[in-house]
Amino acid sequence: MDRLHSEIKSVNQTLSWLNDLMQGLGRFVPRVVVVAPTHRGVRFGPRGSSMLYQPGLAFYWPIIHEFVLVPWTTQSIQFCARSLSVDGVESDRWIPRVAFVGLAMQYRVHDAILAATRTLNIHALADNRALAAVGRAWMNAAPEARLDPNTWLPSARDEVISDLDVFGVIVDRLDVTSIGIGIAVKIIGDWNYSDRDDGKRPQ
Repeated sequence: MDRLHSEIKSVNQTLSWLNDLMQGLGRFVPRVVVVAPTHRGVRFGPRGSSMLYQPGLAFYWPIIHEFVLVPWTTQSIQFCARSLSVDGVESDRWIPRVAFVGLAMQYRVHDAILAATRTLNIHALADNRALAAVGRAWMNAAPEARLDPNTWLPSARDEVISDLDVFGVIVDRLDVTSIGIGIAVKIIGDWNYSDRDDGKRPQ
């Protein structure tokens, strides 16, 4: 049995070596890539050079080039409802209110080279910047006006448009899809379950 395992391990090492060799040799072979109508291709070459490829066939040489496909069509993000404080910090409410705000955003790349060189994940970048802009605009709005999106949404939209433009991304729409009102309840207590053997909540 030990001999069989040793032989299998030897075969796997040989196959891994051959795979690495073929991949290394393959870098000397020119490649052909089909750029779909929904994407643009960016070929990076020596000394930081770059070339944009429209839909169709694109050629590159892996030994000196790196080829990236960038989504070109409109992308959509449907955000999970975010909880935001309705009442200001000076509020005398015993139970503070929170709003659950649903958002949707549509964006697209207008500069593929800029997008390929400035970010590795366009979707995550757009998601993070939009949520941050909405949070700041919401907190800057007067507490009594926060339930009206018209008082803070234009500011958030302008901020995210400005933030994403430097990455080669255009924001077409940023909309509020829903606003729900709830309450935030803080249970007073200092329970450390890790210090108890039974894992039960103190009475």
